[in-house]
Amino acid sequence: MKDRPRGRVRRWSVAPRLPLDHIGSYVMPSNPTRVETSGWVIRLVLVMDWYDGPRGGACALSAPNRDYWFELVDERSRTEDLDDRLFRLLDLPLGSVDRLVACLHPLGSPSGTVWVPRFSHDDAAMLARVRRDVDEVHARAVESELIVRSDTTESFAEGWLVPPGTAVTDWFHYLSL
Repeated sequence: MKDRPRGRVRRWSVAPRLPLDHIGSYVMPSNPTRVETSGWVIRLVLVMDWYDGPRGGACALSAPNRDYWFELVDERSRTEDLDDRLFRLLDLPLGSVDRLVACLHPLGSPSGTVWVPRFSHDDAAMLARVRRDVDEVHARAVESELIVRSDTTESFAEGWLVPPGTAVTDWFHYLSL
């Protein structure tokens, strides 16, 4: 048996590692880019999913003039104040929120900036038609890079650009909140 020379380390030949931005729909987390939201003005929020606060729905902004579908990505309870919620904004064609208000008319109408329509009515066929119309608008939503934080539902405290599909388990930690 031959002795190995001391002080030498056997080195394995390995192909250089190539940076992988994504594998399938998985996107490696990178540093999020902040977006200035202080000038954004929410005209109307239609909350379609509510559980101890908004979880999903549509919103129309008057500045900038945009329509979005929003979906909850993470939330954090706060005992001293309203809960913190992070939402992904999905682009909707301009006028989509007004179309939703029109199709939701049999269930009522917004009386302020935030409306949570009650999906109950005596006419089951009409209710099914309303649900179908809402689903059609939602189907037109295109995922964007926008993540926003809100605790009031009437404004966005801050925002970030994060590529869709980014694998994040704790959004508050990832965004340094």
